[in-house]
Order: sequence, then C-alpha cells, then structure tokens
Amino acid sequence: MGIGITLFVLGLLQISALFLRPAKDHKQRYIWNRFHHITGYIVLLMSLVNIGVGFAILKPTKGWMIGYGSIPGAIVVTSLILEVWKKKMTSDGKIDGAQVNATPTTAENKV
Repeated sequence: MGIGITLFVLGLLQISALFLRPAKDHKQRYIWNRFHHITGYIVLLMSLVNIGVGFAILKPTKGWMIGYGSIPGAIVVTSLILEVWKKKMTSDGKIDGAQVNATPTTAENKV
C-alpha cells in the first residue's frame, strides 16, 4: 500500500504550492485556495487511514490505540469546527472578524 508515499508527495505538493501562490487580489486565487484546502483534507483523511492500517498490522494494546486515535480525532473535530465557524462568519457578512462594507468609525478615519 503506497499510502505513505502518497502522503509524502501530497506534502511536497503543499510546500511547492506555497511558492506558486498568487496574490490575494489575483482573479484565480480561488483555484489555489481550493487546491490547498482539498489537498490538506485528503492528507488528513489518508493519514487516518494509514494509522488504521498500521493498527491492523501491528495489533497494539488498547492504550496505544486510544492515544493514537484521540490526537487525530481531535484534529478532525477542530478542523470541522473551524470550517463551520468560517462559513458562518462569511455568511454573516464578516470576514476575518471585520464587518464587510461597514462605515469606518471616526478613529479609523484619523489613521
């Protein structure tokens, strides 16, 4: 099973994509963002599969399974919570904690 090699190649792709990232205002930046997010989630899911395959091969004790299962599980739960939070923030008209199309306050006008 080439899961480990595939994970390594996808990790290298993520690093390589960093150097090819377009500017934030570039019209095709959304393509890079989609690639980055999809590749990251594929790596996350494949790593969970790789851990499961390793468990099947080694047959560790229950303590090791709980330890190695809880950390990736926490990462998955955190990723899901952050994605839902991001979707909620963008649907409310807020991006990065700032209100979109809001009128600036007087303090912001002085800067």
